[in-house]
Amino acid sequence: MKKTLTLLVGLILIFAVCSACETGTDKPTESATTSLVEATTQIDLLHWLGEYFYEETAEDASGTSSHYAYVITLYNLDEEIQSTVEVRNITFDEPIFDLNAIVEGDEKEIRIRLTGSLPGRHISTAAKGDILVTFSMKDITLYTKWGALTPMALEYEKEGMYFKREG
Repeated sequence: MKKTLTLLVGLILIFAVCSACETGTDKPTESATTSLVEATTQIDLLHWLGEYFYEETAEDASGTSSHYAYVITLYNLDEEIQSTVEVRNITFDEPIFDLNAIVEGDEKEIRIRLTGSLPGRHISTAAKGDILVTFSMKDITLYTKWGALTPMALEYEKEGMYFKREG
């Protein structure tokens, strides 16, 4: 996979240099440079692809305890890293949120930004463009910083180790 990614960046760089030759300048064109930056950013994000999972138990206002599951799936679609964010009440087998998001960031940190809800599901109080959650890697540990998406158990709202990568 790394060889393929290196080859891809190399081909884009060759394209940028050839574009400079065609324009009669010594510098790559702006569009070629932009393409190179975008491709490099996409490569930085590829290692984040996969499914992330977090479970918790929390009480509602009436004191009823429920078990919740959070599943965040990151995938590549049309050369853009996208995400689905699903929160379910496992105790009652009810969906809470089914959200769509885009992923921004680099190899060390990503931000999952809301783009909308899946058809037939209600949307959270978050607005389009809000950062739902931020993941960061420190050494080999995955850290979560809650954004517009927050855990049901309020004592867990601070940054920490919550999500685990599946597979």
